[in-house]
Order: sequence, then C-alpha cells, then structure tokens
Amino acid sequence: MQRRTVLQGAFGAVVAATTGAALVGAARSSGRAEARSTLTLIAPAAPGGGWDGFAREAQQVLRSASIVNNAQVVNIPGAGGTIGLSQFVGMTGAEDTLMVTGGVMVGAIALGEGDASFEDVTPVARLADDFAALVVPADSEIQDLDGFLEAWRADPRGTSIGGGSLGSIDHLLSGRLAQL
Repeated sequence: MQRRTVLQGAFGAVVAATTGAALVGAARSSGRAEARSTLTLIAPAAPGGGWDGFAREAQQVLRSASIVNNAQVVNIPGAGGTIGLSQFVGMTGAEDTLMVTGGVMVGAIALGEGDASFEDVTPVARLADDFAALVVPADSEIQDLDGFLEAWRADPRGTSIGGGSLGSIDHLLSGRLAQL
C-alpha cells in the first residue's frame, strides 16, 4: 500500500513537472515541435527494468491526462545508464526530450562507465528516491547497525553482503558502510 502511495505521488509529480515544461514550451514555441505535441522519454536501460517501467507509466499518465499528445519511450541500455546519458547529452535541439535516471547511474558515473556526468545535464524534478536497507535473519546475533559493523570489522571476509550489481544502490551502501 505504501509503495502504491509513493508511486502515485511520483506520477503526480511527473504530471506537474511535465505540465510546467509544456506550458513553458508553448509560450516559447515558434511553429516547431514542442513538448505538448510530442515528448520523448529516454529510459537509459533495457525494457522491463525500473527506469523503463517508470518512463512507461509516466507515458501513460501524460497521454491519459491529455498533457502530451504523443509521448514516446526510447530505451538506451548499457553501462548503468551512462550510454543513454552520453547519447542524451550529445543531442542537439532536444527540448522535447527528458531522461529518467536514479542512484544506479551515480555509481556507474563514479566507476567511469561513460563520457558524460550529471554536470552535463540539468535536473528538472526529483520524483522518487532510492532507499537501501540492511537486513539480517530474525534470529541473527546482529540486531543493529553497530552490531553489523562490529562483526564486519572483526571478520571482513566472513561477513557476506548480498545485493545488486556493481554501481547499484546496494554497492554504494556497502561501500559507504565500509567507510564507517
């Protein structure tokens, strides 16, 4: 239920941000294509992932609310999203294009996966956040973060951490914990 509420809030924010962008675009238009008539949403990942799902849900909301007449989703997978970021940065005259992204790209950029960085783009809206959780089995001797860090320091190779891919939120969390 809470996830649904967060997603509904995020989609509402997408609608509000896109409406604002469309109004600004309409005020500046001079007969060229604009966000109100056509909008491209870049999902810098393969179809089926989180960024793709978010872009496609936003596409449906924008169409059903008649905010954008023709919203397209373009997938550009690879290297934690940095291939899509590099292509997005290289576009000229793309005032009708937005890209979705998230914390995984932070890790991919830090790993030097692409030619572009967040310094090459302008954030329009923060619609959601990535959360990380550190969990242990209910019967574990570890009951809090201090207990986990103590066990990890005592036996770094004997303390397993599972999670996502290199550069993911899970990877960033474990790297941050290693710094404590």
